[in-house]
Amino acid sequence: MRFDAIRIKCFGRLRDFTTDLSAGQESELPPIVVVLGPNESGKSTFSLFLTTLLYGFRPATREKHPYRPWDGGSPEGWAKLTMDNGTVMEVTRRLLSTAKGTLSLDGQLVELKNQPLDGVAHVPRTIFDQVYAVSLAELTAFRGEGQTLLDDHTLLEDRLGSLGTRDLVSPRQIAKELKADGRKYWKNDKRGRPSIAQTLRAQVQDLNEKWREAVGRDTDLRDKTKALDEANDDLHTLQSELDKARTRRDELRKIQSLRAAAEARNEGVREEEQSVREAEKRCIEHAKTFEADFNNVPEDTLDLLLTDDFHNKLDMYNSFRDEHRNIKSEPGRRGRVRRIVDWLIALIRRMFDFLCRRHTATRQERGTSVTVTQQEIIDALSGFSAEDALLRCGADLVRTVKRMAELVVDLRKRLRVLDEKRRRLNKMHTRIERLAADVGVGRTDPASLRNALEEGRRHEERLGEKAKGKERNIGQLNGDIKYLANRESVDDIEGQREVLRAKIRDAREARDRAFVLARIVEQADLNFRNQHQPTLLRFAGVHLSHMTGGRYDRIDVGDAGTHALSLSGPSIRAPGNLEGTLSRGTKEQAYLALRLAILDHLDEGNERLPLILDEALVNWDGQRRTYAFRLLERISKKRQVILFTVHEMMAAELEALGARVIVLENDSG
Repeated sequence: MRFDAIRIKCFGRLRDFTTDLSAGQESELPPIVVVLGPNESGKSTFSLFLTTLLYGFRPATREKHPYRPWDGGSPEGWAKLTMDNGTVMEVTRRLLSTAKGTLSLDGQLVELKNQPLDGVAHVPRTIFDQVYAVSLAELTAFRGEGQTLLDDHTLLEDRLGSLGTRDLVSPRQIAKELKADGRKYWKNDKRGRPSIAQTLRAQVQDLNEKWREAVGRDTDLRDKTKALDEANDDLHTLQSELDKARTRRDELRKIQSLRAAAEARNEGVREEEQSVREAEKRCIEHAKTFEADFNNVPEDTLDLLLTDDFHNKLDMYNSFRDEHRNIKSEPGRRGRVRRIVDWLIALIRRMFDFLCRRHTATRQERGTSVTVTQQEIIDALSGFSAEDALLRCGADLVRTVKRMAELVVDLRKRLRVLDEKRRRLNKMHTRIERLAADVGVGRTDPASLRNALEEGRRHEERLGEKAKGKERNIGQLNGDIKYLANRESVDDIEGQREVLRAKIRDAREARDRAFVLARIVEQADLNFRNQHQPTLLRFAGVHLSHMTGGRYDRIDVGDAGTHALSLSGPSIRAPGNLEGTLSRGTKEQAYLALRLAILDHLDEGNERLPLILDEALVNWDGQRRTYAFRLLERISKKRQVILFTVHEMMAAELEALGARVIVLENDSG
């Protein structure tokens, strides 16, 4: 692959630049191209543009690209390339908000976007930048970095893949790092810091102690939970007993209240009994008076009234009683009333005689027949006024009958009141006895009730104190359980232990994997060195011999212990360590020789990419620079060589060898 023509519309300080000899006259670039220009004329910019044409923009946005034009516009350029097989293509690159690219091949336009050309796919951009596009900085990259840099890049593969860069690491370094990585999993480092496995095992030991503590907490938690359940049951029992005690207290107070009410009613019954006795006494006294007054009544009238037909005559009296209301308007009925009055007088006498005898025989007893008789008398007397009919019997008898009727009515009322009071009192006593039986009180007298209430109060106080104690105990247990429940449980710690055990297993596997991989890398490295290094070193020695006029013709790599590069030749008595006292120019020549060998190795069977040298020969003496020019002339027969320099004499020497010189000025772009 070679560049035939290059046009830069805008890239950094370069603007409207072309390799054409004159406007509109395209001229193909030769195998060797020299770009000559003073400092800050854009040589490095030009070199980067060539890489951009092959690989695309990096960064791929206009705002971030360091070579966007200072005065506006977008980086853009074009190149015509000829491939090793003779195929000609044109590539255009332009950087807007995103990178654009097109490829013209055989009359067809292909969108590249920001992808590299197919012809450079076998060489990553980082390798191209460090091997194919060589600057003075890359050649002297090892200068001044000392042993640290040598430790990082002591193998030939480092030179093969990353001369002047650390993007690639040598196989031996990878194996070393793998072993170090494996050791860090299982052994202390040189400073005595514990390995990952040791740290994990120490954490497991700590968790083992926490696990034992958690087991104790778990047991304590179960015990306290059981104690809490028991305490809640006890509290429920105490509250039930307390409720029963309060209910019993209320029942006792109710009995006490009923007992007081019963005493009051009993007093009323006694008073009413006294009133009845006095009424009975008055009835008896008036009955005697009535009897004395009634002795003047003819006996034949009394004989007309038979006891057996008492009820029949009473019914007749009831039927005639209503007619008494009209007696004054019906004088013809006076005879009938007289007979009724006679009968009533006889009835009253006989009944009161009976009552007097009954009262004398048993003062306290009241039989059914007596009660019925009294009731009948009262009913008879309460509905009939005998005043007019009894006038003939004398004024005293009239008054006695009237008074007798009043006393009988009064006695009847009093007996009814007494019976009702006794009924209510008995009902109250029955209720008191039922309540007393319910609360278990044998006696209901006031003193017994007061004692029962006092005993119940003391019992309530004892139950209340016990309930408060249980509540405090429950509160303490709840606090303890909450505290224990919020601590790490056995399952939590066991899970953490299992995680750590898994990490220890992973560490063991990582250690084994690292050592196995290190062994694989070492073996692969050995196989690669046995297969490739001799050829590469031989090619590098050939290139070095051309550049040094035959003084050095071998580059050797030390063993695994030293990893050092050394130079030797037919006139050299002892190999010279490349990182030792060799001159700067000799070191640069050795590294360039290695790069040239790598170029041939990488491009074997692929497109031969251009070699770009940016001031790579400035530290060489004139003789060796001439040797290098002759070497570049031979190399240009297989690949294009583009050299950037500020030295006009160097450009003239190369021009004499057939190179095309392109001059950059300070004011270009």
